[in-house]
Amino acid sequence: MTAKNITICLLSVALLGMNVVVSKLGVQHFPPILFASLRLMILLPLIAFFPRPQMPYKTLMLISILWAMIYGVGMNVALFSGISAGATVLMLQSSTFISIILAGLFLNERPKIPQWTGVVIGFLGLYLVCKHQGLTVNMLGFLALLISSISFSLGTLLVKKSNPDPINMMVWMAAIAAIPMFLISNYWEGTFWQYVQTATAFDWSMVIFAGCGSMLLGGSCWIFVLNSHNMTTVMPFRMLIPVFACTFAYLLLGERYPSSTVLGGIVIMLGLAVTQIIPTLLQNLGSSKHVPDADPGSHSRSSRT
Repeated sequence: MTAKNITICLLSVALLGMNVVVSKLGVQHFPPILFASLRLMILLPLIAFFPRPQMPYKTLMLISILWAMIYGVGMNVALFSGISAGATVLMLQSSTFISIILAGLFLNERPKIPQWTGVVIGFLGLYLVCKHQGLTVNMLGFLALLISSISFSLGTLLVKKSNPDPINMMVWMAAIAAIPMFLISNYWEGTFWQYVQTATAFDWSMVIFAGCGSMLLGGSCWIFVLNSHNMTTVMPFRMLIPVFACTFAYLLLGERYPSSTVLGGIVIMLGLAVTQIIPTLLQNLGSSKHVPDADPGSHSRSSRT
């Protein structure tokens, strides 16, 4: 990956890490499905300015259901159910393994030993980051996060195969999912008006960031990098989400973490480095072995002189 694409990928996972903190704060006032629908609805007017992605409408609908509805609602339901933040971010990263397996099955992207090694190292770091919060899990939260992870991986596979324009994809995905999500919330969670009427400016700022910051900007950056590289190269970056989530919680919420969390962050970055640096070194080494001589006859000419 180029330095530019690595920077864009880091921006994406940083926004997604921030979204964990924002969503945790958001569902303290809004019910989880309503919060997920509101972050989509604030993007709805943008369809007037961005054309529909060039893909079959059925594919666009399916990606919208997988990414905008199931994935977002699953995480919010898990947080609302009382599952610990540590368990949430840890289980969501199972999408890394699932996506790599799907890429091998359907895209013929065969992950190499350094990539698997780096992912395993990264998951060790994830455990160190998350264990201080307690890995408290209830059945509802567990099922919601499992479905959410599978949904994200399937959506990523479809996006990779479709190669859409990033911003157009995110805008139309939000537009398609917004109204159904809102209707489901109103039926399942009761009337929305009581929550909207009593929401503070802080509550609305959480909705705005979740929609514009995390979903639109973060999602667009993720699709941009995904369009340029293999899934097996991009997906390990998601292991940094808990690192950014803990960092933002420390800076914004004043949360304090033990030394094991810092060590876990270092281990995750080491695992990510293994997935990115070692394959590049091996590729460069292999290329250097096959570089032909500039002029095979130059040695003989110099001998005659």
